[in-house]
Amino acid sequence: MDIEGNVYQWLEGHLAGRLYPSVIPKGVNDYPCAAYERVGDLVPEEDGAPYGAEGVHLRLTVLHTEDEDLRAAIAVLRAELAVAHPGYWVDELESEDLFEHEVQLFAWSLEFTVIKLALI
Repeated sequence: MDIEGNVYQWLEGHLAGRLYPSVIPKGVNDYPCAAYERVGDLVPEEDGAPYGAEGVHLRLTVLHTEDEDLRAAIAVLRAELAVAHPGYWVDELESEDLFEHEVQLFAWSLEFTVIKLALI
């Protein structure tokens, strides 16, 4: 399984299956829901990845109708990413709190890298 597939497995259960690639589909009204997208790659030949490892740079965006409920969902998702996943290293890069005025939803965005460790 690829790195994104593993991240999906780690997170989707905490979102009751409401985790979507790239964009949350129109008409989704169950919250929290989230979208993830791959925004870059890390390869062993570049300075961005540890020697012998490959990885991805991902963005996760979570939506909810209530700020307090969004914060609870964020805590659960962050805890899942912080858990040791054998063979992987997760590094949070930056996060941002938002309010989506068009749809009147609270949002949170997290950019992070996931490195698949290699035996050397």
